[in-house]
This record gives sequence, structure tokens and C-alpha cells, in this order.
Amino acid sequence: GGAFTGAIASASTSPGSSSGSSGGGVPGAYVDYKAQLLAWLKKHKEYPRRAKLRRQEGAAHLYIVVDGSGRLIDYRIDKSSGYKLLDQEVADMVERAQPLPAANGLADARHEFRFLVEFGLR
Repeated sequence: GGAFTGAIASASTSPGSSSGSSGGGVPGAYVDYKAQLLAWLKKHKEYPRRAKLRRQEGAAHLYIVVDGSGRLIDYRIDKSSGYKLLDQEVADMVERAQPLPAANGLADARHEFRFLVEFGLR
């Protein structure tokens, strides 16, 4: 399988260390949720067999918008991996991953995330 990495800001918050303050932007909770969302998406990612056979590798930039309950509002591929099969898999992964986990500690609004979804053959 390929590595799936999100460009998570250099905030090293340990899981479960979200601050208890309620309200809009809680940076710790945002970082925690981004990591949780990334792990969740990763579990639903598959390397398309046809892409593997053709030795296609690449990374697509995924932009995703969710609300506080984890409901998917919007998503798109901001930058193509260079291969239609891989881009399609990113979209399929998002569809398969629903319902997304709820954003504990984040207000019930829009939350935008950007992830780099990588497909690499080793």
C-alpha cells in the first residue's frame, strides 16, 4: 500500500489533549480532528489494481469540508495525481468513508481540511 500523509501543521498535540474550552476555533481540537479524519480516510483507501498493474504512482491534493457532526459538506481534488484511476480512487475513498467521524470539541460549523493522498509502489 501507499503512504497516506496529511500535511498536518507542526503542532504536536497528543490524541485526547483537546482543550476543554468551548467555542469556535480550538486549535488543539482542530489538529486532533484532522489527525482522526486522516486516519479514518486512510482505513478506506485502496490502491486500484489497474493502477498498480500499470505502475501508476502519484499524489492527489484533497480538499474536504465537513461540519461538526462529521457530515460531508463538500470535497474536491485540488491537484490531480496525474492519473485518472488514482484521482477516482480518492473520490471513491471519500464516499466509502462516510459517515465520517464527528468532530469532538469543534463547534457545529464548517471545517476545511487539505490532505495529500499518496499512492506509491514499494
